[in-house]
This record gives sequence, structure tokens and C-alpha cells, in this order.
Amino acid sequence: MRRQISLTSLPRLRHSVNTAASLELDRGVAFLLVPVCLAIGAIGYFSLTAEPDFARPVAVVILTGICALVSRSWPKTHLCFMAALLCALGLLAAKVETWRAGTQMLGSEISTQVTGRVVSLDRMETGRIRLTIDVTSTARPKLRYAPERVRLSARKIPADVTAGSLITGYAKLLPPTGPVRPDSYDFSFDSYFAGIGGSGFFLG
Repeated sequence: MRRQISLTSLPRLRHSVNTAASLELDRGVAFLLVPVCLAIGAIGYFSLTAEPDFARPVAVVILTGICALVSRSWPKTHLCFMAALLCALGLLAAKVETWRAGTQMLGSEISTQVTGRVVSLDRMETGRIRLTIDVTSTARPKLRYAPERVRLSARKIPADVTAGSLITGYAKLLPPTGPVRPDSYDFSFDSYFAGIGGSGFFLG
């Protein structure tokens, strides 16, 4: 008896789901899911264990685009391929943004004389001052592949130093640190997309 009731209610349930889905699509929920699909593609890209070249994301976009074009006569299939296309576009957008940033990261720690222009100053709770600096030159030793922007802290700085000032000093530079433990916050990821190629502190 229970089996019979469940079998008879199955078509009714399927009809209700189809009706609700059609209603939501008519209300424009598919458009609201566009950024969700793009975000899924971007998250998928940054979850990869190896950096793909441009050919693979482009190939996926072309393939899903062709499938979405061909499947226009089948609304449900077309909708699935459109979602896949948007995810592929999100993946490609993440690849393009990674390539566009192109931040040169410091490979190892080193002490050198840094000269650069101050971008911003932040006073920390410890009393130290954190400076974001666009590096113009390095010396003793001169770095062959110096980062374009670094973030350095100092115990004190001249009172007239403001954003835009040219500053020089001997500093210890460190590469941006990765996550402290697996799957925790990755500081080097944030630094890369902020254009910060190294961090450290002034020795004087």
C-alpha cells in the first residue's frame, strides 16, 4: 500500500518541481545565477594544484559555447550548457586576472638598501609604522629582480614623511608568507593580487 502511494505521488511531485522551476525561470532567477556560476568557475581555477596555460580555459569556453549554441532547441539541456559556459568564463577570467597582475615576488629573504616612493602609511597598535613603498632602486646588494612594491615596517620615521615622499633605508626583505597550516588563510595569495612582492622591516 505504501509503495503504491509513493509511485502514484511521484509524477505529481515531478510536475510540481517542473512548475516551480518554470515559474522561477520566468521571474528571471537564471539571470541572478550568472554571478554565482562565474564565481564557481573562478573558485575552481584557484583550487587547481597546477597553473594551467591559456589554451585549456579557452578550449573549455569554446567547447561549452558550441554545445550551448547547438542545444538551443532543448531548453533544459541548453540551460545546463549555459551554466557550464558561465563557469568556464569564470575560470578564464581568473586566469586572465592572474596573468594581468603579474606581481614579481621575492624569492628568498635578503637585506638591502631600499629606495622608493611611499604609497601609504599605517600606524600599528604596537606603535610601529607600516609603509607601502613603490621601489625605485636597491643597493648593497642591488637586486636583479627586485619587487615593484613592498610593505615594510619601521619603529619611527621622519615627521615630514607622507604618502608621495621619497624614502631610503636599509631593510630586511622577506617573501610573502603562505598559509600557516593547510587550507588556512594564504597571505602570499592576497599579496600577489595586491601587487606586494615582498614584506619586511627597516633596519635603519
